[in-house]
Amino acid sequence: MSLTSDPFNVILIGLTAAMVTEALAWAFVYRTSSYRRLKEDLERSCKKLEAMKNSSSSGGATPAAAASTKAAKGNRKEKRIEDNMKSSSKEMGSARFKTNLFTGVCMMVVYNLIISRWDGVVIGKLPFSPPSMLQTITHRGLKGDEATDCSAAFIFAMSFAFFKQNVAKALGFTLSRAANRALMANNPMSNVEAAAKKYQ
Repeated sequence: MSLTSDPFNVILIGLTAAMVTEALAWAFVYRTSSYRRLKEDLERSCKKLEAMKNSSSSGGATPAAAASTKAAKGNRKEKRIEDNMKSSSKEMGSARFKTNLFTGVCMMVVYNLIISRWDGVVIGKLPFSPPSMLQTITHRGLKGDEATDCSAAFIFAMSFAFFKQNVAKALGFTLSRAANRALMANNPMSNVEAAAKKYQ
């Protein structure tokens, strides 16, 4: 099969799908006052907790009784902040579930359109022969045994993941690393997003 100029079209479709997904997420989730409040609360709690842990680990020498009292107060305050973080994380996870839903639906619809439009067409060439497990993705819908042939479905999936992450980051929709860790630790629904990021 001869290569075509279609990879640029597939990459452009991936960019468009990512922008549409983020636009829907902004319209229904990110711009709402409740989501902005949750995000601010979670980010603020993460900063406070990190500052408390840093100050406690770098504290100077103090009398034993005073140090014990200070540690007890610090532990109570730290526990209170952690409880607030858990509560905010659960609410944030419920709100971000909509964004995951938009992403899944949009990618599934466009992915099926890509497969039907470029079924059996070699879109690109990989510079290496991927493992057999990965070939089920890179070679999807293609005929022949050439392992380096690349399908439109694979190009779209990689483009969509790349552009979605970077569009969200450029527009300020992403959370800080500390807030993301809190979200992962306290909300099982965010595991879907964590799994998706492994491929980005």
